[in-house]
Amino acid sequence: MTKIFVGNIPFQVTEDELVDAFTDFGDVEQVNIVTDSKTGRSKGYGFITMQNASEAQDAVKILDDSSFHGRNITVNIAKNKKAKPKHKPRHKPRGAKSNNKTESTNSDSNNSAPDPENTPEAAPE
Repeated sequence: MTKIFVGNIPFQVTEDELVDAFTDFGDVEQVNIVTDSKTGRSKGYGFITMQNASEAQDAVKILDDSSFHGRNITVNIAKNKKAKPKHKPRHKPRGAKSNNKTESTNSDSNNSAPDPENTPEAAPE
């Protein structure tokens, strides 16, 4: 099965109308127009799943940038969704300034003594 992204869909288009546009190229297994969870209104894009990969490629070639209900739609093979991290990454983003432990320890507002592990040792005499 091949999943196809369809963008710039007019907001009033129904899933049945979208299926009709793709059945000229082959069997449509599934259709999903993405909607806003609060309003139920179309977000203007959706996905079509077709059983046959070559039929899906044909649909992409013909329908991409074609007029559909008055708008030129974007049609391409859908990319895999990137997984969102479940927690904050522990590393700093590139270009971020690093804070030394000695800088952060010495600048603490509680005026505690510096950590001996982070204090440079005196040179032997």
